[in-house]
Amino acid sequence: ISVTVTNVLELVVTNTNATGTGSLHEAILNANANVGVTDTITFNIGCGGAQTINVDAAGLPLITDSIILDATTQPGYSGTPLITLDGSATPAASGINGITIRASDSTVKGFIVINFADEGIEIDGSTGFGDNNTIQGNWVGIDSAGNVAGNAENGIMISDNATGNQIGGTGLNEGNVVGGNGFSGIIINENSDNNVVEGNLVGVKADGTTPAANGLHGIHIQLSSDDNRIGGTTVAARNIIAANTQDGIFIDGTTDATHTTIPTGTVIQGNWIGTTGTGSVGVGNGNTGINVEGSNTIIGGTGANDGNVITNNGNEGINVTGAGATGTVIQGNLIGLDPDGVTGSGNTDVGIALLSGAHNTTIGGSTIAARNIISNNFEGIEINSDNNTVQGNYIGTD
Repeated sequence: ISVTVTNVLELVVTNTNATGTGSLHEAILNANANVGVTDTITFNIGCGGAQTINVDAAGLPLITDSIILDATTQPGYSGTPLITLDGSATPAASGINGITIRASDSTVKGFIVINFADEGIEIDGSTGFGDNNTIQGNWVGIDSAGNVAGNAENGIMISDNATGNQIGGTGLNEGNVVGGNGFSGIIINENSDNNVVEGNLVGVKADGTTPAANGLHGIHIQLSSDDNRIGGTTVAARNIIAANTQDGIFIDGTTDATHTTIPTGTVIQGNWIGTTGTGSVGVGNGNTGINVEGSNTIIGGTGANDGNVITNNGNEGINVTGAGATGTVIQGNLIGLDPDGVTGSGNTDVGIALLSGAHNTTIGGSTIAARNIISNNFEGIEINSDNNTVQGNYIGTD
């Protein structure tokens, strides 16, 4: 019997060179070559502190085997990322990302990722891998001084059948800061199911207050991507989604020749959408707080921390529309009010709009916990569809 034993590698990046011995480029190549185990890449560059790796025009190697890529190991790390990956040399429209994962069970944490020609970080399931990866504690589109630098397209992308991935988290320094990117902050598309986005700042800087708009949506789910969760039932799971140019969250009903169904089963809970991390300053998204074209979407819930705060947005608080947008449940949210449930400046247009196609929607319910409080908006609720239930809500009061 022949047995091959592969040893786990613990690789250390010791310089900021684009390639060669001690570089991140070489460490990734070595980890990829050590197939079948989860190798670890740590950092010990210079005397510690902030360091910038100017990635060359070809970009970093794709990650093709399970890896833990941990920039929080750079000496001096205390919660703010110290290792910058700068893609200024990557040619425009070249499709080069900052970090691309085509593997499963990998972790990327503690980086600043700016100036790349395409996505900041991408989890790509096109090769049959791309599941159960973790992206935590990164600044994607924000530089080490806290300025907007951006990446040309999306900040973080999950695509091509990539499932079960974790973006952010509920522990200390696990959330990502995603701002200033050319397209959306975080996008989930192309049959990518059961992913979790929690504990992140999307469209604001690390202080949770200063705007850093992404060019399209804060979080965008599209193309047959089902059963994804944004936020959660604990305070620590809350995403702050504010100041983005278009929608805070967009569940996109667009289909194409390959993807003929719309996203279903998205759960959106506990987020603050259009307000800051303190809950007291309005930094609304330019269009709708939550724009739903998918089916069986759950917005809020009846648990103590399930409801979303949706206020200060440039159009509706929640907009449900499209031929397939059936079965939406909207419960326990504050729409047009600040988190205190009393003050607030509202959304510019309707609190909740059910437009053509938004059938079988439930707004509120028969228990106190299901109640939405919908105030300070141009209108409370607008209905232009069939078979909907509106029950037990406070409309126009605190």
